[in-house]
Amino acid sequence: MAQLIFVSLLTTQQFNNLTTQPAYAKASAGKHFNINKLKERRLAAIMFSDISGYTFLMGEDEAKALRILEKTRNIHIAVIESYRGKLVKELGDGFLACFNSASDAVKCARQILQLTRQDPELKLH
Repeated sequence: MAQLIFVSLLTTQQFNNLTTQPAYAKASAGKHFNINKLKERRLAAIMFSDISGYTFLMGEDEAKALRILEKTRNIHIAVIESYRGKLVKELGDGFLACFNSASDAVKCARQILQLTRQDPELKLH
């Protein structure tokens, strides 16, 4: 299975603002918030993971797609927890997690990739 994993650094407040509905509406309308007005500033590493080919598989074999999603979900939850991360949101076949350090986010992403490659059913391509 191919996982698409993206790691980015944001302040905690930026992340909270981006994951709330009003802020998302502002961002999608092209409006920006003023980072200098924020009271709390702390660096956070954000990891997003997505299953490559999942939508196609869902159309071909829904039962298999749901099994793969459940296996992937279990891997993500366990590995994110082991690297002191927080699973913030699940978006279909995507997972959004937050970490206090970039190194934990990258190590977590590497372990998720290694574990998903070990399961023959998770190899979609």
